[in-house]
Amino acid sequence: AIALALGKAGCKVLVNYARSSKEAEEVS
Repeated sequence: AIALALGKAGCKVLVNYARSSKEAEEVS
């Protein structure tokens, strides 16, 4: 289900995640 949601969201999610990758690493 998550994969489908990401697919619908498009590359925007991937780009946003990539930009926030450093922050994401700190959060996780």
